Amino acid sequence: MMKSINLQSKTDADGLLRVEIPTALKERVVDIIVIYEIENNVEEDVEKSSDWPTNYFSEVYGSLADDPIERLPQGAYPERDQLQ
Repeated sequence: MMKSINLQSKTDADGLLRVEIPTALKERVVDIIVIYEIENNVEEDVEKSSDWPTNYFSEVYGSLADDPIERLPQGAYPERDQLQ
């Protein structure tokens, strides 16, 4: 039997979400599916909590334009059996 429960909760300072769901089941194995929806201002929250320095990506984007990475030949691949 599958049951659905809707909750609203808040993450802690470490970004962890702890959810306690009371059930009548004791010492039983249950399968749990978690689907979460983030409220507004997600991009602002991610920017504030990012470990990357401010403007890091906009500053380093294109930095290898004058010295592009070259992919050398990869050699011959072995022939594989056909899938059926």
